[in-house]
Amino acid sequence: MKDRALFMLMIPLLTLFASGAIAQDEDKRDKNPDPHVDYASEIQNKDKFADVVIPPGMELKKIGSLNLVVPIGAQIRKDRSQWIMEGPEDFAARSISEIKARLDDMEKEQGELKKSIEELKESIRINKDKKG
Repeated sequence: MKDRALFMLMIPLLTLFASGAIAQDEDKRDKNPDPHVDYASEIQNKDKFADVVIPPGMELKKIGSLNLVVPIGAQIRKDRSQWIMEGPEDFAARSISEIKARLDDMEKEQGELKKSIEELKESIRINKDKKG
């Protein structure tokens, strides 16, 4: 008797699960009628994340099949089967060294500009002396 009652309870559950699986199969067929067509294009992925709010100083990066919000300029590397994002210490150290290199280049350019300004001033002074 118990077995029969248990069996009678399982019939609606099995019917429910079977109808859910059939409905999922129908949904897949409707969305992707051709199994060889890839509908997960870049455009659809961008639209999917259009409502994601990206905080200032961060960016959305696509890495493989993942979409990650990472600091702008953060480096991500693959180590065997893992994606590893550089730690905050490495990011800060690399950013500071890049800023220092840019600052050194700007100081060098500024020195060259000062030198060319002095040459222009000297040429103007010489031209004034010739006319005067």
